[in-house]
Amino acid sequence: MFRGCLSFSVLFVVLLLTTPAKTDDNQVRDITWDHLVPWSRPIPDPFDDLKIDDKIELGLIADIRRQLELGFIESSDPNATYADELTAGLTKKGLDVDALLAKDAMYREKVIAQGQEIVEELDGQLVKLPGYALPLEFNEKATTKFLLVPYVGACIHSPAPPPNQLIVVQLATPYQVTNVYEPIWIEGRLSAKPATEELNFVDGKADIQTGYTMHGRRITPYEE
Repeated sequence: MFRGCLSFSVLFVVLLLTTPAKTDDNQVRDITWDHLVPWSRPIPDPFDDLKIDDKIELGLIADIRRQLELGFIESSDPNATYADELTAGLTKKGLDVDALLAKDAMYREKVIAQGQEIVEELDGQLVKLPGYALPLEFNEKATTKFLLVPYVGACIHSPAPPPNQLIVVQLATPYQVTNVYEPIWIEGRLSAKPATEELNFVDGKADIQTGYTMHGRRITPYEE
């Protein structure tokens, strides 16, 4: 009888220790951009075992072939001839250029797919993180909607960061953006739902895929 009571007591303590505590919906959680990326196994790079010169030449071949596919250049173009010469040189070294480029294409597809994965557990959480604000809408230099990015210059120059490194922020009160190169702290309710936003550039527009949205409630200058 005593043993049974002792076992029950131990089990009760274990349950108390292992049962997740209920979180306060209004408690702000400090996070970093790494928290927005779910854990996954590293994707092996098919070019890892190659010499740096061979990697560069494969990259040039891939770029030139892409230009041919898109019709930017013709087969008579000097660059196309140069790609053929590079291909012949790598083939002499015993490298299968076509097979390597096919593996590289698969690698890039996996990297893109990984960048679209989001951490669903963050949905609905009140969080605080640093970043840079790129206005999506402007009204007399103030904005109620902007793109929060992890590093200076992101999305101003292509390519954009992966979707799970982009947050669309909605504000009830307009925020005065004085400098897109100045970092900020932002606090708000996070939503783990992908979205598509149109971003204006100096030379045009582009649709940007984002992994998260946020209802921002407080913005302060960045201080460590």
